[in-house]
Amino acid sequence: MKKFTSVWPAVSIGLIAVLFGGFAFFYIRDHMPDSPADTAVFAEAQQQGAQSQVITVDVRKDGFYPSNIEIQAGTPVQLNFKKAKGISCIRDVASTDLGMNVYLKKGDNYYTLDNLEPGTYEFHCGMYMYSGTVTVK
Repeated sequence: MKKFTSVWPAVSIGLIAVLFGGFAFFYIRDHMPDSPADTAVFAEAQQQGAQSQVITVDVRKDGFYPSNIEIQAGTPVQLNFKKAKGISCIRDVASTDLGMNVYLKKGDNYYTLDNLEPGTYEFHCGMYMYSGTVTVK
């Protein structure tokens, strides 16, 4: 018992250091700045044949980039909500206008839009903090 009481202060300090380090790691990781705007990956429309259009939307901790998307009417579109980090405030994207409710995992998250009529459709994160629009012309 005497041996345990002599090492107890060192064990306590070690446990506190590990806990503090773990919290600091997660805090710093989630609060790191995203890449600068000039090197950020923004939405890119790529024509795949004449039949479909792929649009990539960068999902970050502070919203969708770009938040306003323009597409052509009559062309099927695949929206790729690309999430760089697994842990983020934005966990899903939804739209009552588009009938969309997609849980976002790290990496590529595709959602297909077919036969949209011209107009503006809104989408948002699950907590309604960040939003965007899809404009069909």
